[in-house]
Amino acid sequence: MTPSTATENADRGPAIVGILWTEAAISLIITALRFYARGMIRKVGWDDWLMALTTALFITCTGLVTAQTSVGGYRHEEFLSTNDIVYALKINFILRGVDILAYATGKASIGALILRIVGHQNKWQRAVVWVVIVLTALLNVLNTISISFNANQ
Repeated sequence: MTPSTATENADRGPAIVGILWTEAAISLIITALRFYARGMIRKVGWDDWLMALTTALFITCTGLVTAQTSVGGYRHEEFLSTNDIVYALKINFILRGVDILAYATGKASIGALILRIVGHQNKWQRAVVWVVIVLTALLNVLNTISISFNANQ
């Protein structure tokens, strides 16, 4: 592929990586503080563990974005070799699934926190939150399957 003079050979990858690693560090600190506070009152719940899983998945996504950036994944394709394009797309394919899973666990964690706040006396509110958690998880699974088997990729 020959580079076009009309297209700038800009690499937005380093900026994206810098932002994501900063967010990952902040997320890790906040999650650690959450566990510290909940541990002090001996009330660590499954919402906390889901948020820890979400943080781990976010850090995994950030690592995948870093790997994708290393081969020019955030540059115009006309400036990349065919091998770099294939490798960046493979990483992107994996990244999509992990990213959707991170969204699902984050949303489930918020739902679990709401369940904790609502308590056991409000059965209809708990039922609504459970329906939302299950539907969100189901939609995220279907989204992952849809992306994985999309014939137009």
